Amino acid sequence: MICVSLPFLDAKIIGALVRKGYLIELRLDLINDKSEYSNIISRYKNLIVTYRGYNVRNKEDYFIDAMIASVRYIDLDIFEDGKLIDIFKEYTKAHNTNLILSYHNFSYTNTRRELVNIIRHALKKGADLVKVVTKVNETEDVSRILSLYEVESKKLIAFGMGEIGKITRIAAPFLGAPFMYTSYAVNLTTADGQIDYQTYEEMMISLKKYL
Repeated sequence: MICVSLPFLDAKIIGALVRKGYLIELRLDLINDKSEYSNIISRYKNLIVTYRGYNVRNKEDYFIDAMIASVRYIDLDIFEDGKLIDIFKEYTKAHNTNLILSYHNFSYTNTRRELVNIIRHALKKGADLVKVVTKVNETEDVSRILSLYEVESKKLIAFGMGEIGKITRIAAPFLGAPFMYTSYAVNLTTADGQIDYQTYEEMMISLKKYL
């Protein structure tokens, strides 16, 4: 499955993408005008609601509204307050929403042992899905990231940021990642090294012909 990460809210665009089978990530931390939010989460369920940053006013309310609306996923940083994660886990169980716990390192790729410990920590906290994203600075980082699927292949989305890291975005679904994040357009990326969804889909279709 392909996830289209959006730094804007547009019910018409989101509706069209959902009807075509795409999963949509709403990056609320990048969206200034949230006036369409309630309408969107009430109409469409194949969504990931993400709100990066700490001590953000009303952030919890956006997540609670999403869970009550039974969107497919909410995405919390693994270092969020433990009590908040526990509370949200109860909400997700009650409203058929899945909890993604995410780890990001925007500077480098951690050691394999550190990354494995992060995955285990997230699963212990009750994550339905663990997202591990690190900056790829050299080719050795690529193999380290992809090797994580040997540890957990069903509940993991692990890939790298940056130009060198693009290959991990392509390889991850073949190793077990349930979906991959893409951008809506080349000039609307929400992460370094993100590929637009149309190009990504074309690449995946081509690759599957040879597998």
